This record gives sequence, structure tokens and C-alpha cells, in this order.
Amino acid sequence: MKKLFLLIVFLFTAYGLQAQKLKEIAAYYYRSNPFNKDFSSFINHLTLDPSLYNKQVSKITDTTLYFFEGWYKSHSPYFFKAEKTKVAFAERQVSKDSVLGGLSYFVYQLIGYSTSNEEGKKDVEGEYKRFVRKYSKGFEQTTSPIIKNKKTVGELSSFNLKGLSFTPLTAAWLTDETTKENMLVLSISFIIVDNQAYLPMQVEAFD
Repeated sequence: MKKLFLLIVFLFTAYGLQAQKLKEIAAYYYRSNPFNKDFSSFINHLTLDPSLYNKQVSKITDTTLYFFEGWYKSHSPYFFKAEKTKVAFAERQVSKDSVLGGLSYFVYQLIGYSTSNEEGKKDVEGEYKRFVRKYSKGFEQTTSPIIKNKKTVGELSSFNLKGLSFTPLTAAWLTDETTKENMLVLSISFIIVDNQAYLPMQVEAFD
């Protein structure tokens, strides 16, 4: 019987710069690191963290994918003092049109809130610019303004890799028009294979 094998080549250590940067970001900014432990242990460390409050979790069903979010009582891995910090971890489906169609990946997001004034805006924008300068090398970077009601309220940078079906890293700063809250938003994405987090650099199919 003819079998189709999907070979996923993970160059997480051999590929070098980009994968290493994701590991550095996870280690520095996030309290729970998905890359230094197996996935099950990471989920437990994240969801059972005693410094989190207002936690919400939606487990996988026939119609929904996994989602978790919570707020840290005290977590501010930034140059500015965050008034509050939110963490979110969500499963996403890869487009069926892509070579990875049918697989899912995870988006791990951290949102730091600064003061709701001009100083707070300068804080998140300055942190965002430092982040981009430090981590953009080696990625295909695209930057675009965040526009609400025809007004620029922030900026988003996406760090892509050729051939990858999802964006492994994004950074943004923005000001909420309603609450006037200033936010720094960092997101890293990866897939899980054999209970481990990986960044797939190349995918090949063969008979």
C-alpha cells in the first residue's frame, strides 16, 4: 500500500539565528517558557502559575481550539514599569491551502500596559523600537501602521521566514482610543511535535 509520509525538518538548533532569538524572547519576557520543558509541563506551569488571576481556559472541542488567558499580579519584563500584564495562549489552524494544511500551531502572546498618558505612549513605543532593533535581523520584516477611525494609533512589525505558513514573531505598540491605555504586544508562534515546541523551517512530502 502506498503511504504518504510527511517529513518535517526542524532546524531549531542548526538553523541558528532566528530560532535562537525566539528562545531568548521566551526566556526573557515570558514567565513560562515553552522551549525549556516538554509541552505538558509548560501548560501546567503556565495555567497553574500562582501569580496569575482572572484566568480563563477553553479546551479543545469539536468546534473550538485551545485557548488560555490570564493577568499577572506582578510581571514587568520591560524597561518601563507595566501597570498590568496579560498573557494569552491560543491554538490556531494552519490554512488548508498551505503545505502545512491540517496542522495547528500556537500563538503565545504577552501584553504589557503602561500609563494612560503621553509618557506611557513614549514608554511602549520606545520598548517596541528597542525590541525591533534587537530581534529583526535574519527575518523578513514588514512594518505597518495600526489605524483606527482613520487615525494612526500604533505600529505593527511582523517577522517572517520564507516558506513558513505562519508568522513566528510579531511586535506592536498601540494606544486604545477608548481607554487611552498604551500597550506593548509581543507574540511568538510555534508547533508541537512529540510533546515538544518547535519552529518548523522546512516541510517536505514524499511517497
